Amino acid sequence: MPTRNRTTSWTIALATVLVLLALSFIASSILESRLATLYTPQHHQMQMRIPGEAEQENRQATEDARNTCSRPRQKYVFIAPHKVGASTTCTIFQRYAISRKLPMMIPTEGVVLSWGVSPTEEEYIHTPDEQYDALMNHLTYNKTWLRSKFPANTAYICKKFAVY
Repeated sequence: MPTRNRTTSWTIALATVLVLLALSFIASSILESRLATLYTPQHHQMQMRIPGEAEQENRQATEDARNTCSRPRQKYVFIAPHKVGASTTCTIFQRYAISRKLPMMIPTEGVVLSWGVSPTEEEYIHTPDEQYDALMNHLTYNKTWLRSKFPANTAYICKKFAVY
């Protein structure tokens, strides 16, 4: 007699689990279909449409601007200001330099090359010819010092900001 009760209880438990799995599958299918219609663009409900053959304003100026840079810059200095998301931008510039095998000026410790004064000889890793193509760190701008380390056609990138 006790064996039959155990078999019945296992059967009920298994049936309950199967019913719950089926219900969760049905509920997730319904929810997925409703969310798909909710988050896909509803083009028929857009108030303003732009035709594909619309005339572009300043088309010639756009084409001229597109053709001014015939190839990417290979020599650049990005001076990263503090507390404006510059670390993320530095990472992008570093990946660019690494992928093109550009000689970079890299600090010996941390991410700040120098702040307040020009870097000393111990603060960065040296190349044999002391000429660099890329720099992307927190640094105080010193035109004379930077021009002694970078070629004349180097692009200098920095966001101007007010000191309060």
